[in-house]
Parts: sequence; structure tokens; C-alpha cells
Amino acid sequence: MNEPLLEISGLKKYYPKKDGLFQGKKSWIKAVDGMDLTIGKGETLGLVGESGCGKSTTGRMIVGLEDPTEGTVSFKGNDLSRVDKRELGKQMQMIFQDPFSSLNPRMKVSDVIAEPLRLHKDGSRAEQQRRVDELLERVGLRSEHGRRYPSEFSGGQRQRIGIARAIALSPSLIVCDEPVSALDVSIQAQVLNLLKDLQKELGVSYLFIAHGIQAVKYISDRIAVMYLGKVVEVASKDELFRNPKHPYTESLLSAVPRPDPKLRGRDRIILKGDLPSPENPPSGCRFHTRCPKVMDVCKQVEPSLQVTRDGTYAACHLVSEAEMKQPQEA
Repeated sequence: MNEPLLEISGLKKYYPKKDGLFQGKKSWIKAVDGMDLTIGKGETLGLVGESGCGKSTTGRMIVGLEDPTEGTVSFKGNDLSRVDKRELGKQMQMIFQDPFSSLNPRMKVSDVIAEPLRLHKDGSRAEQQRRVDELLERVGLRSEHGRRYPSEFSGGQRQRIGIARAIALSPSLIVCDEPVSALDVSIQAQVLNLLKDLQKELGVSYLFIAHGIQAVKYISDRIAVMYLGKVVEVASKDELFRNPKHPYTESLLSAVPRPDPKLRGRDRIILKGDLPSPENPPSGCRFHTRCPKVMDVCKQVEPSLQVTRDGTYAACHLVSEAEMKQPQEA
């Protein structure tokens, strides 16, 4: 991995929930419940998992849209809780999932893209307009498109506008929160290729959040697998697909369709039961209620995320102690 740009340590996000309309008793929704990750300079880290596992909440905490309940997010060695959020916007941006709701329908496209430049007083009006025209061209649109409103564009074009807005201030890190899930398959490929081209050109790092593991494999350098608020495995994309360590990762990969059904591949692993509630997660390993390889120790002792001999990270009792190195941050 390249030099660390972002470091997450012990990150948690709990949301309060009152039990009953007139009762004062309060419980907690543990959306993210202890996360340790790093993202290197110029790297794309994919973050995958089922809906509700805490992926988007993690991304929102990184860019400052949510405050952590506990833990730290360090960016370029600085604790983000001590950094002015206005200044943070120059270094981090976010591409949202829905291109139809993430753009103000009452603003022209040029104003949408220029908004961060104006907020940070980056250049004169004429310089800002030239920058907007340049950004539109960079994402595959034309400068005259800036005079139109978002409603006049397709979903793929709107996402390109969102990308132009995200790179306007030349950030070092962009959190991509399922940026292609609302698009047609052919358009998804175009947007993914655009993101890869911009990364080569700008040297930006991505946290790419998605539940479609094939898209994550295409764009990512490393992949982190998340289950019920916790990271259960981290590995390079090649190693993850070749030799997954965690049973949950195996089940995700087994669901990837093969282009030719006659080709030999992993047998489909059908998980039993539903995803447990983050309000009352299972004891021990959180995956043990659905795991086809569950052991007694899994029900009692929560496994920690540890690095293995081949450099991957796994939180599973099935990974023998002989394969483990000393614990360290993923």
C-alpha cells in the first residue's frame, strides 16, 4: 500500500432509539461498531457488504457529514475532529448515490459546479467560469451544458455533473457512495472508466462504496468486506477473489454470476436467515447466526481483525493461529 492518506481507528456510530411512543427507555442502533482501516495516496479502497451494514455511514463520517460516536479519523496525520469542516471540504468531497436528488433542480449546472469554488472564494467570477467549463469538458460534457438545468440531463450525465462538482477543488480524497448503482449497466462502465481516468490524471484517492462486488473489483486496488458494522476481511482485489478467508466473503463471491454457466466456479452459498438487527447484534462473531462453518467458539468469542502471512486481514476463528502475524491496523 502507498503512504497512508486516511487512517480510521476504532470508529463507531450509534444512533439512539426510544423503545415505545411514551417510554423513556433508550436503545442504540450500532450502525458502525469499531472500524480500523487505511487508504493510501492514489489508492482506491473498495468497501462492500449488504445493505444496512454501515458502509454509507462510514463514508459520511469520513467527510464530516456525521460525527462519530467514538474513534478517530485522521487525514494526512491530522485528527479530523480538530479540523475546520470548511477547510475539510477542500481536501475531501463526496459523490452521492442518486444523481437525481444530489443536484439542486433550481440551479443551473454551471452554478452547481461553481458552488464549492464560490464557497471557498477560489478565484474571480471569470476564473470560476473558466474552471467550470474546463470541468465539464473533463467529465465528457460540453461547456454549453452549464447553461441548462439538471432535469434536462440523463442519469449518467447527472452523475458526470456530480463528479465535476466533486473534483472542482482538486481534493485528495473522494468518497464514492454507490455512484453507479442507480445507472444502467452500459452507463456504469462509462462512469467507472471516467473515475479511473481522473484518478490517473489527478492522483486522487477513492473510497468506493458499493454492494456490487464486480464493480468494486474493476475499480479498486484493495477491498474491505463489511458485515453488520464491522470489517471482516481486507485484501488486494486479486487475493480476495483468489483466496477469500472469511465465510461471508466466500458467500458474496459465490453469488457473482459467471458468463458461461458451464464454466467451473464456486458453488453458490445460500445464507440462512436474515441480517441480524444492528440494535441487538449477536454475541461472539456477528456472522455466526448465518455462517455455514460455525463453531462453538464463534458463538462466544468475537474474533479480531488480524493480518495473515500473505498480508491479508481477516476476523475469523477458522483462520488458524499459524496463519496469523501480530495484530496491526488494516
